Formats: sequence, C-alpha cells, structure tokens
Amino acid sequence: MRVFIQCVDSFVGKGVVKELRRNGETFHRLFGSLKDPKAEKPKIVKRLVHRQDEKPRIRYAATLLSCRVIVVNMFCEEYEELEFVLSALAKAENPVTVVLISSLFVWSQANGISEADYERREPRSSALKKWKEYEERFLAFNVDPESQVKAHIVAAGAFYGCGETHYFSNTFRDAWHGRKVRVELAGNSQILI
Repeated sequence: MRVFIQCVDSFVGKGVVKELRRNGETFHRLFGSLKDPKAEKPKIVKRLVHRQDEKPRIRYAATLLSCRVIVVNMFCEEYEELEFVLSALAKAENPVTVVLISSLFVWSQANGISEADYERREPRSSALKKWKEYEERFLAFNVDPESQVKAHIVAAGAFYGCGETHYFSNTFRDAWHGRKVRVELAGNSQILI
C-alpha cells in the first residue's frame, strides 16, 4: 500500500516509518516530506516531496493523491503544508484515509475524555485552538457524501522514549491494572485516564 507520512524526520514521523517498516508480510511504499530540509531521508522512504516551488508542488499533490493512507502530523506545526494537503485532498478522486496525529491537550479542558465530549472540547492555548480548527477541517471530509477522503484523529499524549519511563512507571502500572489515573498537566488542569 502507498502511504504518505508528513515530516518523516520528526519524532512521530520516525516512529510511524519504523512501525510500517516492521509490518511483517505487508509491503508498504512510503513517501513523505521533511520538517528540516537538511535532514537525511530514511532509506525505506521511496520519495521525498516538498512544496517550495511550482514543479515540486505539482509532484507533491500527485504523490499525495496516489497514496491510500496519508499521515498528517500536527506536531510539526507546518501550517502552510497543512493548507496544501487540505487543498489537494479536496480534489481526491480515489478513496484515501487520512490519519491526523493531534494532541490530547486539544481536549484538556473537557471533563474527562470520551467520544461524547468531542463537541465540548476546549484547547488550553491559542496554538491548540488552531490545532482544533485543523481537526475540524479534516473531519469535514467525513460529512461530505461526495468526498473520497475519510479522516481520523489520533490524539497523542505525552511523548516519551528517551529514558523518561521512570516518571511514568506508576501511572502506566495503574492504568494497566484498570485503575483510574489522574495526570497533572501544566497549570491547574488534570486529565483522567
């Protein structure tokens, strides 16, 4: 399957590439963009595309629309690229699934976290309000009956993987055992897991 991953050089992008590479019997052709233009292309990524000038923009749009899955990474905060992706997806003629990786902190003002609270979620900051707007714009494809795009939001929590697990060991243990866990956020807010 053809998969496009935005910002393959980011922490999230590297993780997605690594997981797709590991996917045993299924063969994926990976395409992507870079957050840092000087970064090295992962060997498994077939082609990198960018939108800086006209010819690459045309190739970028064609590459996007040739993929069955597109992974969009809000943590890159590449808003011009998000606008470009949205405009390209509006022209999709074949089915495409978009996975938008957003943040749990877009939900931080909700009382608990459940799908029922979706409409009432209130981001903590103006930057995250922008993320919420992008979530809604991608999800708008789902309500258009003629759209070939189906969007899904994945809300990532706190990233870890560089030795920070000792900070989370009790939280992970309690969550694994089905106990409700409150995680303190910056400021006075808490999230119930």
